[in-house]
Amino acid sequence: MKKAPDGAFFNKDIMIKPTVLLILLFLVSGSLFLSNFPKTVVKYEKSEGYHTFILAAFAGLLLHIVSYVILTVFVKYSPNLAYNFGLEFKSFVAVLMPSIANNAEVLNMVSVSCIAVVLAVLIPMLLVNLYKIFKRDLVLEAWKEDAAGDKTPEFLSLAFRSSELGLPVAFTMKNRKVYIGYIMQTAAAANDIEVLPIVSGYRQKEDLDLKYVIDYYPVMEKARKAEKERVSHNNEELLFAKKFTIVIPHREIVHANLHDMKEKEHFEKCRFDLEQVEADKVNFDTSTTKSSNVKLNKKWFWKLFKRR
Repeated sequence: MKKAPDGAFFNKDIMIKPTVLLILLFLVSGSLFLSNFPKTVVKYEKSEGYHTFILAAFAGLLLHIVSYVILTVFVKYSPNLAYNFGLEFKSFVAVLMPSIANNAEVLNMVSVSCIAVVLAVLIPMLLVNLYKIFKRDLVLEAWKEDAAGDKTPEFLSLAFRSSELGLPVAFTMKNRKVYIGYIMQTAAAANDIEVLPIVSGYRQKEDLDLKYVIDYYPVMEKARKAEKERVSHNNEELLFAKKFTIVIPHREIVHANLHDMKEKEHFEKCRFDLEQVEADKVNFDTSTTKSSNVKLNKKWFWKLFKRR
């Protein structure tokens, strides 16, 4: 590459046009913001093609508008300080790109873009910490919202319900193997899920009844006590979880549900197929399928229905 007369190693014929440079800066700042702001992370990472381009460009445009307003206010109310900053920034740019440093319009555009890039990283951090002041977790709230949509793994909403209710999740595999435990880790783009099992078993081939086989709790409790003797309390729980956590591929799971083992015995005593209980106050008219002919005289059922 030939050396330009002004000392710059940039040829005018191959220099990036200001409009192209501006679009690139829009995309960079927009992508940074969308990748760091909890409310937009999943939507942006799951977008494809021109949707990704439009999202990043639009976010970058908004950031540049905010940056322009901030810079204008700064110059208007602190002209001397702004002038000194401007000289320092110009001398810094002149080291690598002398031709840009001599072009006031391009230099102003670069300065606005630099502020936009800083805001793209700073704004998400500030919002997360602002939520913490009010005892709220922005990341957790964003994940809960995303869990209700179709952009996240199928079991993410179940993970939140498990955490809120303190109940384990039962995963039924393609081979009828069943793992019952707590979800330890998953992600928006993950293909598997980490589970800390407490019980494992299988579903019978004939009627798919669940049969418990292994109780992990006694083994885990023994291992946890042994772990206390050689590691500090801070690392104990982490090492304990890592030792027994299993990774289940999403493609191998055919069904998942919350599982309260304390209620299993109650359900076993209330099975129609084993004639342990008879239908009570449930009248079905097989001549029609109208809902008016089906009467369920249960107060709790009506309350549950109204909630939904």
